[in-house]
Amino acid sequence: MSMELSLTVEGEDATSLHRWLTRDPDVAGHATVRLGAAARPGEMSGGALDVVNVVLGNGIALANLLVAVAAWRGTRPRAPRVRVERDGVSVTVTGADPQTVRALVAALERPEAERS
Repeated sequence: MSMELSLTVEGEDATSLHRWLTRDPDVAGHATVRLGAAARPGEMSGGALDVVNVVLGNGIALANLLVAVAAWRGTRPRAPRVRVERDGVSVTVTGADPQTVRALVAALERPEAERS
């Protein structure tokens, strides 16, 4: 069963994150990663490339994705907030320690468990 997620980088174009994820072997080998644009309230779609859309196959790939996002944030002069959304559930990546990653994975996997 696959999971579809949207990653929004706050205050920065998402192109760098997209490049990072497509080059990360733990993500690229287990996910489809695409760059897209999100419409903001009152705007038409097709603006800046500010969303990374990801399709994953399982929870382990989700954990790898979140660790890769946290690592990317660590390379930025000012680590931007990255909001990850799935089925209306949204979390913000702020760290890469194992406890934080487990909590984020649990929050994002919950929509799937609720459908069962």
